[in-house]
Amino acid sequence: MTIKFGEILEITLLLLTAVSNADAKKCSRLVTAEMRTNALENVNKYSWAEQEQKNAILYAEPWVKLSDDELWNFITSQELPRDIHTNKTVGCPNCEDGIAPYGNYPWKYDFWNEPWKIKCPNCDEMYPRNDFYAFYKTTLDEHGMFRRELGDRSLLFNAEHPDPKDPLHKLYVDDGYGMVDENGNKHHAVAYYNQWAQWRAIYNGLSSLGGAYTLTGDKLYAHKAAVILDRIADVYPEMDFMPLHKMGFEHSHGGPGRGRIEGC
Repeated sequence: MTIKFGEILEITLLLLTAVSNADAKKCSRLVTAEMRTNALENVNKYSWAEQEQKNAILYAEPWVKLSDDELWNFITSQELPRDIHTNKTVGCPNCEDGIAPYGNYPWKYDFWNEPWKIKCPNCDEMYPRNDFYAFYKTTLDEHGMFRRELGDRSLLFNAEHPDPKDPLHKLYVDDGYGMVDENGNKHHAVAYYNQWAQWRAIYNGLSSLGGAYTLTGDKLYAHKAAVILDRIADVYPEMDFMPLHKMGFEHSHGGPGRGRIEGC
C-alpha cells in the first residue's frame, strides 16, 4: 500500500495532538489554585496580607496600562546584543575610571522615562548620543525581529551634533553593536541597556503580573503575563550567546560563551 505525503502529515498531526492532549498542562503547578484561594482568604483576614495585595497591584500597574502590542514589542530578539559591561577596561568614556568605585555594573538607567540610555553615576554623562529607538524601529523584519542591516542608517547620528559636516556627528553613536569614543575605544552602551534595563524589566514585569494575579485572581494580570511569555517563546529559539561571545560581548558564562538570553 502506498501512503501519500499528505496522509503521513495527517497521521503525524493526529499523533502529536494525542500526545499534546495527554501531557497538556491543565492547571498551574508552582502556585496552585488552592494556594491562590488561601492567599485571597488571608487578604480578607489579615492586614499584612491586604498590604501585600496592595503592593502587588502597585508593582503590576505600569504593565497592565500597556497595550498587548506595547508589551509584545518590549521583547528584543537575538541579533540585538546583550552585554554585562560597556567597556570594563576603559570605564566611562568621559571620566574613565571615575566610575570604578560604583561597582562592576555601575551604569544607571531609567527604563520608563529614558529608554535606551545609560548614565554614568560619577559624571552624569549619558550614552549613546543618538536616538537608538528611532533606528531600532526601522530594523524590524516582518516577524518583529531586530535585523541591523535593515535599519535606516541616516538616523545614526549624534543628536547634539546633527550637522553631517560636524566632526562630532558620529561620536558616541551606537547601532546596537557599540559606540566609539574620541580615542577609538568601543563601548557597548545599547547592549548594556538591553541586558540590564530591557531584559531585567521584562523579568520584573512577569514577576509583578504573576504576583498580582496570585493575590487578586484578576485574569487581566494573567493575560498580560501571557502576552509577554508568548513573545519570549517567539524569540527564544534564535537566542544563543555564543555568536555574541565571539564578537566580544560579555556575560556570566565563565568563559566558554554558553547560554541563551544570558550566559550560563
